Amino acid sequence: MQKEKQKENKSKMRINSVTHERRVKMQGFSVVDNREKIMQMAEIKTKKGIFKNTKYKPVVDECLIGADVKIEFKTRWDEAKDINAKKIALIQVVKQTKGSLQENLEPQHEQTTDENTGYRVDRVGGAANPIFGADDPIDGDILKTESYEYKDQGKYKIGKDITDSNKYPPRHIEFAELYDMPRLPRFPTTIRRSMEFEVAAIVIEGADKDEYLGSIKWGFTREEGQKVKMNKFEISTDSTPSLNYTAAAEKWNEQDKTLGREFVLNKDVTIEMKKKWINSTFTWVDDSREVDLREGTIVKRFRLSTSLSGDKYEIPVEWSDGLNAAWGYVKLEDLNTKIDSLSSPKAGKVPL
Repeated sequence: MQKEKQKENKSKMRINSVTHERRVKMQGFSVVDNREKIMQMAEIKTKKGIFKNTKYKPVVDECLIGADVKIEFKTRWDEAKDINAKKIALIQVVKQTKGSLQENLEPQHEQTTDENTGYRVDRVGGAANPIFGADDPIDGDILKTESYEYKDQGKYKIGKDITDSNKYPPRHIEFAELYDMPRLPRFPTTIRRSMEFEVAAIVIEGADKDEYLGSIKWGFTREEGQKVKMNKFEISTDSTPSLNYTAAAEKWNEQDKTLGREFVLNKDVTIEMKKKWINSTFTWVDDSREVDLREGTIVKRFRLSTSLSGDKYEIPVEWSDGLNAAWGYVKLEDLNTKIDSLSSPKAGKVPL
């Protein structure tokens, strides 16, 4: 009987590895891209839940490396039968390294990364909600976070496990989900790069509010020579998250208002602004033009992912003079964080 129970609790994993060769025509040259494509489909059981990945693969293209990942979580029908969770959310923390050193993508990350562990809550700059992919929380309360069906990078879905005796079947379970597409510069190839993640499932509404239901680890590493290796998708903790997660959460919670929502330019810059000018009839029109912005100009963080120009990170920003408005990219080193912004929303707290 004991052997059968041990067998039942083992994680199920299926790994298919296929090495293939791809030829890309680039600037008149034939480029050979030898990649090991790895798909790990794993089911990890914690004390009260099950994590599963339905997408888990490395990505290598001409300029970028990274991974495409979809992670699902649901409560266990047997071990969590008494749980009351109107909403279950996924919070992800990350440690990013370049060589042997920690690396940050955003000014906000400098202030939300734990110095001892190198981990931070994984959100784009200016985000006020620690729940992966979620919009700003109303009045800083993450309990009010609603589901958003993901279609691209950084999207998520809130899960649930509720029982209503007036319905059939009385118990209703839905997956919590996240879809992540982290990217790093491919060059120079002589430098090791990695991203390590921990994803925790937590009840944010219901009688069991603030209870953690376990966490898993995943990530990827690019050693010298452009090869991307996916880390093992495995359990981190059975219930309460790890010290790495806790340290990142405590650092995040030090924010009152969200950091990194506005910046000050530290020099004159010319930006190719991409869209949205107000014309004489006060309607939005698409346009693309160069805009000269002076040192000291305040710009807002635009809700897109950080971009790359060569091996330099660029931050999407929005600018307005009260009549015209547009967005474009500014190099990270050309920005200073403006923290004392009245427009920054109250930051939601990670339950601890």
